[in-house]
Amino acid sequence: MTEPARDCKLSALSLEPLVHQSPALEVPRTIACSLCGVLRGCSLSQLAFWTLAESQIVGCPACFHSELDPPLPPKALADGCRAYFLRQQRSETTRTNARHARRSFRKGVAFAVRLRRLHPATRWTRVLELGAGDGFFSRGFQFVFTEAEVTVVDVVPEVLRHLAAEHGFRPLQVPVEALAPHEHGTYDLIIARDVLEHISEVGTVLPRLAALLAAGGFFHFITPNGVEDAWPFRLRQLLTGERSLLLLNHVNYFDPVGLRDHLMGRLGLERVEHFLYNRKWFRRGRGWKRAPRLMASPASASPSVTEFLGAPAELATGQQARAEDVVGSSWLLRGPRFLAETYCALTERLGAKLPAEDRIGHEIFGLYRKP
Repeated sequence: MTEPARDCKLSALSLEPLVHQSPALEVPRTIACSLCGVLRGCSLSQLAFWTLAESQIVGCPACFHSELDPPLPPKALADGCRAYFLRQQRSETTRTNARHARRSFRKGVAFAVRLRRLHPATRWTRVLELGAGDGFFSRGFQFVFTEAEVTVVDVVPEVLRHLAAEHGFRPLQVPVEALAPHEHGTYDLIIARDVLEHISEVGTVLPRLAALLAAGGFFHFITPNGVEDAWPFRLRQLLTGERSLLLLNHVNYFDPVGLRDHLMGRLGLERVEHFLYNRKWFRRGRGWKRAPRLMASPASASPSVTEFLGAPAELATGQQARAEDVVGSSWLLRGPRFLAETYCALTERLGAKLPAEDRIGHEIFGLYRKP
């Protein structure tokens, strides 16, 4: 027999709007917290993933990590992800893809310049990127570290074929959860940008990634600040009590402090940099302002999944940006290398670095080293 729900507040090191501004309800969990294994949790929001499954965001009172509980069924997750991808493809054009590719390339160059400044003597020859997207971030990294050999991981064969043909990357078609050093080798650098929030078994994946790092290797990620990312769903729960609509499969909502402590305490990684950046959404009210305009859409507003699942499965590779158009045709990249590096570092600078304890900023930037 289920125990009656009771008021529960999660303690935090500083402002934690999701749970400090209003009580959450303690609920029985179907899974232990992915990061610390605690079986207690507080319900922050009820969700519907398209029209495919229902779940809720549950916060952990020990490490502050929030995640979907119960997990989304694999079939629903696969169908929802495919429907979201095809829905996005309809709104993309060759021009917008090229613009995104150029910016990804600049971000890759800027990150490489940052890494070189922090560790000028380190060579980066073996690089692994999870969820590489169009591949231009790692292509920008290679612009600075020309000897870097990039391996890309994905489960979609069309994506891997495109990355191999366009960039010369080594494709690895395997689920992230199945990566193992004895089978797939070790790496000097692992990149996971906007990936961790999508991984259902993140508590299993993070130790595997640490094992894939060579001694002295680095792990770089960016992931949304869970306090801001979950706020629209939490807000609908607070203001209306309604179930929210979830279209993009964010199954993890990381607390900046909890994630840092997990990587250092449980996995034994050394922090090089860990901070938040991009205050734009905080200024607009994400994470603290109780404005109806900030609420997530109600579950009743879900688009039809069958409309997208009935579309062709092939990727729209014809609209993907080509490397010669992004890299080969740029007058800047044909000039002195230091000018291109300086330009990319300036245009893609992250702005103010905000401390994890403040929990303000849309993205968490992490760079960790394996001793």
